[in-house]
Amino acid sequence: MIVADLAQLPGRTFPARRRTQNLVGGASPIQTKSFCMGYVTLEPGGGQVPWHNQESEEVYFIVSGAGEVCLGSERRTL
Repeated sequence: MIVADLAQLPGRTFPARRRTQNLVGGASPIQTKSFCMGYVTLEPGGGQVPWHNQESEEVYFIVSGAGEVCLGSERRTL
């Protein structure tokens, strides 16, 4: 059994003022072929890196606050 313990994952802080801890995929001990899941903390006014594409699918679960998600030409406030 492989476990990704959020309390033990150091994560990475990006210049866009966000910290990402990979739970599945990326720097996580749990590796998959086409899926990733992480815990992301945004500082006020923080956000995503410049527009880019991921090779794996992503799922977003908003715990608190609001943000904008873009997929292709579609934009949604969550």
